[in-house]
Amino acid sequence: SSDSPETSGADEVDVLSGVYVIHSARDDNQVLDIQGNSKENRANIQLYEETNSNVQKFRIIKNDGYYSIQSIYSGKWLDIHTPIEDYANIQLWESCSSDEEKWIFEDAGDGYVYIRSLTDYYLDVYHDSAVNNANIQAFHFVGNNEHCHTLFCKLFHYC
Repeated sequence: SSDSPETSGADEVDVLSGVYVIHSARDDNQVLDIQGNSKENRANIQLYEETNSNVQKFRIIKNDGYYSIQSIYSGKWLDIHTPIEDYANIQLWESCSSDEEKWIFEDAGDGYVYIRSLTDYYLDVYHDSAVNNANIQAFHFVGNNEHCHTLFCKLFHYC
């Protein structure tokens, strides 16, 4: 729609279905993590130093034209909390049927990817942080290096 935010314009990346740890490009030791080891709906997604725990492992499932990202720990799905806008929280949710739970991987260069929902909002880290408990949120694509806090990620296939 005309209300959709601008995208990166980068090529989509084909990702094999499997279990992954999703590393931040800001600090390779920081990975996506479920805050407080929660298994509840609305469990918060944050960055945290890698511990090899199941709260940091996500199953990426290739579908027709998009991917689903499921927590190995809780079985719930990566989701954007509504309303979908800049700073909307990234959380886990029990269903996987709406565009805020469907994802595309885009080439960010050097083996990194951007993760964009079908709503055209990207995974983003609050204040470009690379520390434990840094919140993961949705944000429109910001393309210049000076102000870029769109989360560049590296996917490490676990099994």
